[in-house]
Amino acid sequence: MIANFRATFLIELEDVFVQILILAKLAGQLKLGNLSLDGSKIHADASKSQVVSYGRLIEMEAELRAEVGKLMEWGESADQGDIGLPEDLVVQDEISLR
Repeated sequence: MIANFRATFLIELEDVFVQILILAKLAGQLKLGNLSLDGSKIHADASKSQVVSYGRLIEMEAELRAEVGKLMEWGESADQGDIGLPEDLVVQDEISLR
């Protein structure tokens, strides 16, 4: 059932997953703050070490898209019964990384 859902919405899931990863990366592992849409001015304490340029964001998005694509391929292989994972892959390390 999950495999069928994933196969049906694969493109949409991939785009959403990449967007979530970008947001999590920028947010410092999901440390989200407040968002104001009413025009209020709020003092921001931006750290230069946390600032990401637009060019770097584009690079990060490309890297994340490639990684998500690889993970989706592994999932599809597993659904077909062919695990086909790299020999040097340590599942516990992958889980902790993600």
